[in-house]
Amino acid sequence: MQDHDQKRSAFMAQVVGKYYLVSQENFEEYLKAIGLSMAKRAVAISQVPRVDCQINDDEWTVRLRGISKDSDFTFRLGVQMKRVAADGRHVTNVFDLQESDKIKLIQKETWGNGHEAMIVHDFDGDDWTMTITFGDVTCVRHFRRE
Repeated sequence: MQDHDQKRSAFMAQVVGKYYLVSQENFEEYLKAIGLSMAKRAVAISQVPRVDCQINDDEWTVRLRGISKDSDFTFRLGVQMKRVAADGRHVTNVFDLQESDKIKLIQKETWGNGHEAMIVHDFDGDDWTMTITFGDVTCVRHFRRE
């Protein structure tokens, strides 16, 4: 059990920090699939978000900057939370850890009439890869620690 707790603590320490977007693949297709207008897609694609991730005890705080509307939200693992996404959608999120050979942060996002996206956050040193899947569309966003 101690190895499990140490692995989890090390993962959480690795997540904490400030990141910026360095590249993305298939992001516009994802935005189109979730129903964003061409104008909103153009704005979203042109932005270079900066993300500040902090963890205090069991409370995670995410601050998004460099987007059309700054956004802050706080969550606890396994607890459902509601928020307004940067694109204006009213979403419900549940974050949890997936533990295997490597720990990943898993985010399930739901909105509207049963729409659901799965977002896998994979941290590796100074790199953070966010893989978003909605239906048959998958996009990948790459961030780097500042």
